Amino acid sequence: MEVSMKEMETIEKIKQEADIVILASGYATLQRKGKKHIANHCCPFCSNGGCFTIDSEKQLFHCFSCGQGGDIFTLVMEKENMSFPEAVREIAVKFNIDVDHDELFRKAKEEEKKEDKGLTQEQHDIIKETLRQIALTINNCMESLGYDDDDLNPYSADNLKRAMEEAEEL
Repeated sequence: MEVSMKEMETIEKIKQEADIVILASGYATLQRKGKKHIANHCCPFCSNGGCFTIDSEKQLFHCFSCGQGGDIFTLVMEKENMSFPEAVREIAVKFNIDVDHDELFRKAKEEEKKEDKGLTQEQHDIIKETLRQIALTINNCMESLGYDDDDLNPYSADNLKRAMEEAEEL
């Protein structure tokens, strides 16, 4: 994902204005120990507790048990199962940081839409084969009901309706 200069500025603005301690306190009970905040035996990422540490000056977190660590965006992405653009938006909203939500990652959203619409060749081949099998089944059913080649038009709603009515009479 390419990030524009404007998006980089927005990311930096959020990093400066958001507070990882406030955000992380929603996932673990933190205690201040000097310049750091620690949640002993309470890592939100590992089941065995761990030692979850927040460095408020660097705006980073780390667990010495499971090794999970990162910045404020990583924390939200991992805990909330979000993409990076979603995490950026979530943090901006949570901390009431003024950003242009419509323009933020507009290019990434457009690329995601393109990817979602595109089928792989394998998916295309599966769909094509499935439709071919359906058409053959319909033709076989209609032939067994006495229709000839002139009547067999798989796109004709009248033929399908008539075939269904005759099948109900059997």
